[in-house]
Amino acid sequence: MFRFKQFNVKQNSNTFKIGTDSVLLGSWASIGQNRILDVGTGTGIISLMIAQRFPDAIIRGIEIDPESAKLANYNFANSKFCNRLSCINEDFLKSDYMDEIDHIVSNPPYFTNSTKSEKLSIARHDDLMSLDAFFEKSASVLTKKGDVQMILPIQRIEDLMRAGGQSGFSLSRVTKVKDRLKSSPKRILARFSLNGKQNHDEDELILKNEDGSFHDQYTDLTNSFHPFL
Repeated sequence: MFRFKQFNVKQNSNTFKIGTDSVLLGSWASIGQNRILDVGTGTGIISLMIAQRFPDAIIRGIEIDPESAKLANYNFANSKFCNRLSCINEDFLKSDYMDEIDHIVSNPPYFTNSTKSEKLSIARHDDLMSLDAFFEKSASVLTKKGDVQMILPIQRIEDLMRAGGQSGFSLSRVTKVKDRLKSSPKRILARFSLNGKQNHDEDELILKNEDGSFHDQYTDLTNSFHPFL
């Protein structure tokens, strides 16, 4: 059981574990409207974080793995945000999702043509959902001013720009994530919007100080969640 300040998240050995990336995205995502879709929900951590941050948000998760979807619904049902959270067990690309969505959040697969682990290949590889297919499907369910917010390794920024652009998205915000001040960025938090904005806001986020303690930027971002902050 992973314990946060206002909710707990049950994990098991067959589902993808909570990591820094999910915590970063759940803390960073900017929600202006109330209808959110969490693609690849996993344990439900991102949905729970957004529900805590935005009291009017209604979040629907969609998860292709039956065991993960069941676990997410368990975590939702056992939280104080249960009336605003749900998860369906479906393939996002094949779903007949009819509700209009304001925001999509996702911690998507990382690798293309990489060696896969047997157990977690669906959760962490994009053979089943490429970035091109993800953005195309996202554009079909979002409102005209909707956006997609995600976290990916920085080496995939060109793939993101290309795939998003093909489906009418433009980059509106990017945060480069660095482990330490002097290290090179390894991840990006990115928001892609359908509003046609040509320029984007850019900043950086440092996770740790040189002595290994948490950097102020990280604690400021996540202190509403971690019980040790």
